[in-house]
Amino acid sequence: MTASALWDQGDADHKSVLGNAQRAAASGDVIAVSRITIAEIEYGYELYTSKDPARRSKAEANMRAFTLIKEISKGTTGPYSKIRAALFTKFAPRDSRNRVRSVRPERLIDKTTGAELGIQENDLWIAAIAVEYNMILVSDDRMRHIKDVWPSLRFVEWKKSPTPPTPPPATQPSSP
Repeated sequence: MTASALWDQGDADHKSVLGNAQRAAASGDVIAVSRITIAEIEYGYELYTSKDPARRSKAEANMRAFTLIKEISKGTTGPYSKIRAALFTKFAPRDSRNRVRSVRPERLIDKTTGAELGIQENDLWIAAIAVEYNMILVSDDRMRHIKDVWPSLRFVEWKKSPTPPTPPPATQPSSP
């Protein structure tokens, strides 16, 4: 995760991520983190015992000091549902005649998993928040399927390349 590398001074990618964050801030970009990202990092802290408690404690303090956090809001539901629908349309399991398997309006429960769609559910929420606020998504996750169905979502991988993102396309797709 890019955010954890930003906050953890002992992370191998910390200097690179910090340098990119500083350049972005110097150019006037606002850097925010989603509540989901915070939750995923805290989950990792709960799950794993640190070999270096002082380092972990400092990283946790840096995370908690970060104040610009984007929450899931009423405005997130539109981008979330559109991106997930686009993922379902493109990647849902199909039968031998290439029809999406068992989708009936009267059974409006989508049993298709994130694994079948090639996504992690939290990545979808994070992407939806980025779309809602028209933000650039900085992530070291591949999110290949999300990029495939929602090309106007701008991605930067700070751990891999310090190059700035390309400008967004002129129009936002209303549906895939």
